[in-house]
Amino acid sequence: MIEKLSYLDWNSIKKKDEVDVVLKSCDIVYKINNLYCACETTNECNNLLAFSNIYDISNIKSMLVFVYILGKYENIKFITICSSIGRYNIFKKMFAPYGAFPLPKNNEERIYFKLDEDCLNNVYEHIKDYDC
Repeated sequence: MIEKLSYLDWNSIKKKDEVDVVLKSCDIVYKINNLYCACETTNECNNLLAFSNIYDISNIKSMLVFVYILGKYENIKFITICSSIGRYNIFKKMFAPYGAFPLPKNNEERIYFKLDEDCLNNVYEHIKDYDC
């Protein structure tokens, strides 16, 4: 199930500290199955945030659906993922990062991806059973 939400919905949800970001009206929010997904578009950083109370392998597919929606329907050309090192290695294996930079604080890394046609086609191959 794919549901577009308001930034106010995201702001009202109790989340872990690492994703407890206050979004603004220009930010993009979806709930895809059990996963709340947000794209913080302030200053064109397009930082991705994801949260779920239910930890399930299907959350990976839900995140891929979100990435596809961003590139195909929300006109997002680049995304940024900032998290602990190695958490999003599956993204690095599926499509080449535009850049990856270690961050000195908290053992984190920031990864940039370009959502070009090749990337979106690759993502689509993994989510084509979704109606998006």
